[in-house]
Amino acid sequence: DEGFDRLCPYIFILMSLGIPIKLLHEATGFSVTLELTSGDIYKGTLQYVEDNMNCWLHDVIHTSPDGSKEKSDSAY
Repeated sequence: DEGFDRLCPYIFILMSLGIPIKLLHEATGFSVTLELTSGDIYKGTLQYVEDNMNCWLHDVIHTSPDGSKEKSDSAY
């Protein structure tokens, strides 16, 4: 089937992604909190996720490791 042949690479990519990545994709549109290894914390609405875990957040509150907070429209 020609339609299936076109979808095969896409299906393989989805199947090869780990559960954490799939879960992150499912969280798109929801409010999330992301903590980086640097200690920085970002809270906002998840707009987009890449398979390498790069994220785009909207209406963000960034808390730095020293506790200071900063609001911004978006963060990537």
